[in-house]
Amino acid sequence: AQMRRLKKANKMVGQIKILLSFVQIFSSLPDVLDSVPWPTIFLQISLPLGIFNLDFLSVLSESSCGVSVPFYDRFILHMLLPVFCLLAIIAAFLIARISSKKEKRVLINETTSKVVILVVLLLFPGLSTKVFQMFKCQKIDGIDLPLLVQDFNVTCYQGDHNLYITLASAFLVLYILGIPLIMFMLLWRNRIHLHDEESPKHRWVKTALGGLYVQYEPDYWWFELMILFNKTMMCGG
Repeated sequence: AQMRRLKKANKMVGQIKILLSFVQIFSSLPDVLDSVPWPTIFLQISLPLGIFNLDFLSVLSESSCGVSVPFYDRFILHMLLPVFCLLAIIAAFLIARISSKKEKRVLINETTSKVVILVVLLLFPGLSTKVFQMFKCQKIDGIDLPLLVQDFNVTCYQGDHNLYITLASAFLVLYILGIPLIMFMLLWRNRIHLHDEESPKHRWVKTALGGLYVQYEPDYWWFELMILFNKTMMCGG
């Protein structure tokens, strides 16, 4: 009975991940494909869904001029969001370990791994969108140099934009390439333990990394990386 409940829970998590991925990509489409004349009703639906990419500042800026934030500032804050989340998780982890008995610390470690993976998967599409937006320039008739699509006050490849292009390139390597690479290395190093119930490390690996592979057939333990690649392309690439 416990195994059936576990399988049902894993299936439910998989369905939620699919739905969340769809919503994240859906909310990014107006920014990614800005040349498409989207119907007003589509924009009205997709804009609030940007909250699922944790892009709070963009949603607030679009809904009220009073809380409008320059794109450069929004970019920096969004790039720091994983750091803030990681610090919050570490703080909660340390407090939980200090206040818990020794036998519960293994469960705390496993739960922390689950939370980190969930947060990373949640943040990834928004990070992709923000990074690629820094490179997105548009030529306007009557203006010699291209302008940044997200902020037409910014002239591309001039002044501060060159600095932010460098920062965006660094974050592209750190997040857009680094996150899938780390996930692949974790899964690759533990691949013999993923589905081998006789392995002494199987329980720990499944609990800590299960969010990355339990929804897929054993031969396709790497498929979450394809999902991340799809999100990268659909949300900006």
